Amino acid sequence: MAEINKAATSGGSTAAPVTMTYTEFMDKSPMSPFLWLLIIGICLAQILDGLDFQATTFAMRGIMGELKLNPAQAGLIPAVTNLGLAIGAIFLPALGDRVGRKPVFQWILFAYTLGTFISAIAPSYEVLMLARFVAGLGLGAQFPICWALLAEFSPVRLRHIFVPLAPIFFAVGWIIAALLSIWLIPPYGWRAIYWVGVLPSLMIFYVRRFIPESVRFLISHGRMEEAGKITAELARRAGMGHVIRCRRCCPSADRG
Repeated sequence: MAEINKAATSGGSTAAPVTMTYTEFMDKSPMSPFLWLLIIGICLAQILDGLDFQATTFAMRGIMGELKLNPAQAGLIPAVTNLGLAIGAIFLPALGDRVGRKPVFQWILFAYTLGTFISAIAPSYEVLMLARFVAGLGLGAQFPICWALLAEFSPVRLRHIFVPLAPIFFAVGWIIAALLSIWLIPPYGWRAIYWVGVLPSLMIFYVRRFIPESVRFLISHGRMEEAGKITAELARRAGMGHVIRCRRCCPSADRG
């Protein structure tokens, strides 16, 4: 359980603290700078995801011309991306249930950034096909991880708003891909849109610095001390004072 001292939110008065479990705090948390940062980061990740997914559509004419592809060969490029997306969405998120949302999110960002980087420098049709498959793995795996983070950190009263933001901003990425293609591809060629798709590599630093591991994941794996530290920090950012583990619930956490 967690004890939330609300004195910090009552103008310094000595109001009696409210006792909550860690998950109850997450469910009832007020909007805080952390939640805004989470929303902005996840929405940006989904925009970049959508941009990368649609990049091939706008690059296709240049790809066909440079690599001398027929329509059947060209059609296999988005097909193999979707194959990677399906495999990534079905199988890779299971790693998030084993090792954690945060490390898997970073691996996914690296995977599809790597695939997009190879797409930008691909010297041949075969290399481009492999690159789009790798990018598809990361793109597909990012969906459930982003949605899980939004669901697990959002308070109950706002969850119906938080979670749909991910697919909404994925679609926004499609629009941005179209606009960037108009501006970039005519003067710089089809590879330029893939170079923009390398930007998600910067999101890895955002995840490492600003996104903690999911408290619900930590609790489900018995890592109560880590869950307590993260919940305490989130409570502090939300202006709700200190979060203290009740001894009767987790006695080992109070030692030291």
